[in-house]
Amino acid sequence: MMALQRGSASARRKFASYLELDELCGRAICDIKECNVNEKPAAPEPPVKAKEIIKDMSFKMPLSWHTEFKKAAADANLSMTLLLKDAFELWKRERGK
Repeated sequence: MMALQRGSASARRKFASYLELDELCGRAICDIKECNVNEKPAAPEPPVKAKEIIKDMSFKMPLSWHTEFKKAAADANLSMTLLLKDAFELWKRERGK
């Protein structure tokens, strides 16, 4: 920090490089002495994929069908939601969509 106060061009260059690294990497750079000005900054982390919005579905089925579906899901150690999703994916593949 003493070099920055004296106005050394080299120290100002190092400090500017730290600010660029901080901006590019999204990380806080704490100690100017630890940075190698000639190093390229690390690649930024890939963007976080946004979570898909979940929408409730409501439909009526006969109790016997519901019981059979629930038993099939339990026998396969699946949730009813996952069984429905798997069944829909299979249906789409069979229809060629």
